[in-house]
Amino acid sequence: MERASQRGINNDRLSLALAYGEIIQKQELEFHILGENRIPDEFEKEKGKLKNTVVVTRRDCVITCYRAKEPYKQIRKKSKNFYTQRVAA
Repeated sequence: MERASQRGINNDRLSLALAYGEIIQKQELEFHILGENRIPDEFEKEKGKLKNTVVVTRRDCVITCYRAKEPYKQIRKKSKNFYTQRVAA
């Protein structure tokens, strides 16, 4: 959560993204995207700080969170599967 606070994403914003964000599943991860149109009206004042917030989770555990200019485009470009590179010993 230290890194999230450095990025200006507090627990309230994180909770809003998890509650109202659109979920896209890729690479065995869930991307919760809080787009501009998904922000509830009661948070209109904070719309600029909330829009395009992305929270990445796996099995109900938050991995990371960030803000992106075009989060849908960025996530759509990711491959469907997560590949790890193995190094032969």
